[in-house]
Amino acid sequence: MARFNINGTWYDAPTYADARKLAAPGTTGTATTTIPKAGPPPQAHKAPPSNPPPAQKVPPRVVVKPPPTVGPSVPGDKSFDMLCYRGEKNNWWSPPEERLICGMTLYQPWNLQVGIDSMPKLWEHLRKFITDNCFGKVDAFAQYLRAQGRPFALATARTTAGSYTSDYNYVMKVANARTFLWGPKLTVGEQVVFKETTQVTADYIVLNADTLDKSSILAFGHKCGTYEVTFLHDLSLINIVSVNTKPVGQLRIKEQRDLSLDDKIKLRKYLRHSVSWLG
Repeated sequence: MARFNINGTWYDAPTYADARKLAAPGTTGTATTTIPKAGPPPQAHKAPPSNPPPAQKVPPRVVVKPPPTVGPSVPGDKSFDMLCYRGEKNNWWSPPEERLICGMTLYQPWNLQVGIDSMPKLWEHLRKFITDNCFGKVDAFAQYLRAQGRPFALATARTTAGSYTSDYNYVMKVANARTFLWGPKLTVGEQVVFKETTQVTADYIVLNADTLDKSSILAFGHKCGTYEVTFLHDLSLINIVSVNTKPVGQLRIKEQRDLSLDDKIKLRKYLRHSVSWLG
């Protein structure tokens, strides 16, 4: 007796033909073992497709910077708080929320040049510039500044009458300002008190300390029809008091880290990528 598998069922029969007969419908026979037919492999569980909501566009974070703190002048030390005024037109200058991201910056300031990393070195560069371009004469340098805007200088007036009303009107402050006459051979001369414009009798130097190496301000004071003070480096935000009578601390000045690439390209002339040695 042999065993044959017919359609998954084993049959004991003498021959395969006999086993086929036993498997035929309506035929009784002896089946031994039924082998289940293999079905399709189990399907792995598929998680339903995720449809996350579209990412929301988060507007850039705008931080309101606290108002700058400026220390008062100390009576009796020949220092005073000097106010300066400047107007800027909107067809040339960005609004203060962008203009002041890194302070009141210049187009091509000397303080960014290689090798000029201290106030004494900036002073020596000024002296060399006057010698090379203005015949070594201070009054000629004053006229040079008055002739047109210079990319290394920030022109301001000491009175509102000497400035002009424009789209963005800035008030700047040099706390504890000291004024000095020019000495022989383009040196820092005698300290004088030009607190009021009526006291100005000559071109002068503006610092905010008794010596160059301790000062964070270097400006050139002159009278060419109006009483002007020209700053020769970027100004820190702490020196800006207000814009259009609004305190600078109430402005929503943008943060450089929140700017888009397009904004950074547009505002590149105002931006600084490191902390200035001027503070």
